[in-house]
Amino acid sequence: MAKNSGFSIDRRSFKELNDNLMRLEKLSQQKAVLRKALIKSAQPVAQSAAGAAPVGEGTLRDSMTVSTKLNKSQAKQHKKAGRSAVEAFIGPSGAGSVHGGLVEFGDEGMPPRPYLRPAWEAGKEQLLADLANEMAKEIDKAVKRQTKRNAKKGL
Repeated sequence: MAKNSGFSIDRRSFKELNDNLMRLEKLSQQKAVLRKALIKSAQPVAQSAAGAAPVGEGTLRDSMTVSTKLNKSQAKQHKKAGRSAVEAFIGPSGAGSVHGGLVEFGDEGMPPRPYLRPAWEAGKEQLLADLANEMAKEIDKAVKRQTKRNAKKGL
């Protein structure tokens, strides 16, 4: 097991998942499988963060989401990992996104009230386990669809 960002990764099981993922013929299929698995496995962390977010009007709590897209200002600051990389982001969106940063880190007139980082710290091990399970399910479904499609084409 390797350590990465404070959580353990069983390289053998992820290597096996990666080998199975490579059975899919198209990069777009591989990325779709990873996106679905990432979004589904990250939901509990988003829900935990929403539950821990301070509630005034509820905008921050209600804006918590998991997405593969960033807003314009976030996208400018983000360094994309590469064309074949798949990323998912957990945090507030829309009206809650600016306010979320101020609440999490505070400013000169307001002390920090972290909600997202503690949710991540508490949920990252489970997220990784869920990710492996979701990847296996999604890969299996995609391989079955691919096999069925190829059978129709006579391949």
